[in-house]
Amino acid sequence: MEFKRGFSRAVPAAVAAFSNTDGGVILIGVTDRGKVEGVGGNGARREGQLHRCAAELHNPGRYHVRRLDVGGRLVLVMVVEKRLEGFCQMSKGQVLVRRGASNRALIGARLAEFIAARS
Repeated sequence: MEFKRGFSRAVPAAVAAFSNTDGGVILIGVTDRGKVEGVGGNGARREGQLHRCAAELHNPGRYHVRRLDVGGRLVLVMVVEKRLEGFCQMSKGQVLVRRGASNRALIGARLAEFIAARS
């Protein structure tokens, strides 16, 4: 699970890493400490913004977005499914995986092994 205060470059990176590893959940409108701040604004517009973040990726895989009202504040819940084949890349080609609470770029032999296993 990953908390994001708002929309940033970190959202597509989290989607890619979760997609390439075991899947995961991203809560947008929640601070790193778990405080709900909400995303503000129109729910449909904010949800569209989240879909545009995913559209920046090459082959993001399956994900679902839900709106959640927490004490009158809008939180977007993005559930990223684990890929069974293929892989997701950032817009510039980087392949990320999730290791603990961090997104890690694969390079060299690790990248080659990862791609071979997903082919």
